[in-house]
Amino acid sequence: MRFVWTSDVHAKLLNDSAAFWKQMPKTDRLIISGDISDCPSLADEIDVMMTSIPKAVRVYFVLGNHDFYRGSFKEAEEIVEDACRKHKDRLFYLSASRMPVFIEEEAIAIAGANGWCDGNGQSFAEVAHLGVQMNDFNRISELFVMTDAGNHLERKKVDQGIGKIVNQSIRILRAQLNAAIECPSIKHIVIVTHVPPFVESAVNGLCMRYQNHSDTDDVESELLPFYVCKKMGEMIMSKVRVMLRTSKRKDITILSGHVHGESEHSICSDNITVKAYTHPSGYHDPKFKEMNIFP
Repeated sequence: MRFVWTSDVHAKLLNDSAAFWKQMPKTDRLIISGDISDCPSLADEIDVMMTSIPKAVRVYFVLGNHDFYRGSFKEAEEIVEDACRKHKDRLFYLSASRMPVFIEEEAIAIAGANGWCDGNGQSFAEVAHLGVQMNDFNRISELFVMTDAGNHLERKKVDQGIGKIVNQSIRILRAQLNAAIECPSIKHIVIVTHVPPFVESAVNGLCMRYQNHSDTDDVESELLPFYVCKKMGEMIMSKVRVMLRTSKRKDITILSGHVHGESEHSICSDNITVKAYTHPSGYHDPKFKEMNIFP
């Protein structure tokens, strides 16, 4: 399957987002791994995208943390639900279904869930001393109430709230993977999620973004809790182990954004290959990547 992939477009920051979409390489399928815009402009920017790209293109996407900024999870979800109805059969919000999109003529399933950073196994309250705090807690209404007037994280509220968000994405993606694994005609699964699920992908992507960081350990200790969804990665690898115990073996390609740096990480085990990519788009500098997957 040949497709074009983009991520972290942040269309609200562009002088002419339509011009960006019109530069898309020729393709039948476009995959977006989150951060299309922010919540107040999300509906308009999706319309701009859909009117700027050829009508034959099918768009498969998840949302990123910025898509909820200056709004709420509920508002953004309602916006994309309306957009998918408006652009029926062209626009597919992967997080809306417990089933993947089956492209059986290509023997490929596209699965996806938004994902969220999970502290890399630590409590967010425990990593607050690092001096790094995502704007999520100030700019998304459901997260703002987990703080003391937007200033200090309230540990119990944050840990429970973020845990709920992460677990919801994991449940959605787990159900999709189960369905894809059980489908005998599917040979390859593409997973789309905003936050990288593997430490190696996140660290390598962050090092590409912050090339002035000479010490990988600094990036890992200071930034990683906010740029990886460790539990998502653990769930994905649990499904790989299930496939290893059975004859239902499929290769997996994972497409993520969020880190604003390009990376590729491969895991090979007993004829199953898992490749995880992060996207190179930067603020004010979104990019397209042409991808080929052959089952």
